[in-house]
Amino acid sequence: MRKETNLKEISDLVISFLYTDYEVVDGIPPQFAIIHPVFESTIAGISDGDNGKIVDFYNNDDNLQLVRDSFLKRIKSSTTINELYCIVRKSYKLTFLKFAEPFLSCNDMSELLADAWTTSENPNQDNNVKLPMIVRWFKNANKKLLMDEEEYEVYKSLPDKFTVYRGVAIGRNPNGLSWTKSKSKAEWFSHRFDKNNNIGYVQSAIADKQNVLAYFNSRDEDEIVVDPKTFDNINIIS
Repeated sequence: MRKETNLKEISDLVISFLYTDYEVVDGIPPQFAIIHPVFESTIAGISDGDNGKIVDFYNNDDNLQLVRDSFLKRIKSSTTINELYCIVRKSYKLTFLKFAEPFLSCNDMSELLADAWTTSENPNQDNNVKLPMIVRWFKNANKKLLMDEEEYEVYKSLPDKFTVYRGVAIGRNPNGLSWTKSKSKAEWFSHRFDKNNNIGYVQSAIADKQNVLAYFNSRDEDEIVVDPKTFDNINIIS
């Protein structure tokens, strides 16, 4: 990673995201949801002189151009990495980091990684970013910027060895990086998507402090980020 972030390259990246073609989601009206790194639906607000207006660009190229022009103006007027990062929708934050990494400073990458990881619904199964890449990001991160002050203190004070748990809900990756010190929290995660007799389960393992990549608690999850490949054994306990 660079010593300083190249905002011009990041701006160009976000512009390329903006001009990506959108895809509709089967069974869902595009006015409610689409697949696109910037737009969440085909309904968007744009500036119109001193006022603003809402337009629907589904099957309407003129409206789509209006919306893109509005976003393009916003991108080109951005002066910080956070302004550009916020234009990308939440489900594409990790994908953004994948392409932005060569142009980001270590410090900016560390702060953005923390946000992308903790705000993504299912970062352990992102179709565009594989876990080995994310492990590398965490290993290279500035730990003091990756975590807030309280999280960093917990991270530093972890015992040399301790028990961690992972709640594996139906359809979730049992080999993910998200574990927790809280068994009750793992149990909650394991049963989020239970359906009849199809239920999740809880795993446990012994983690070594030296292998812990981060600690996050912004969502009260007592999350330990650790590569399960570093465990000697993983047990199913419930």
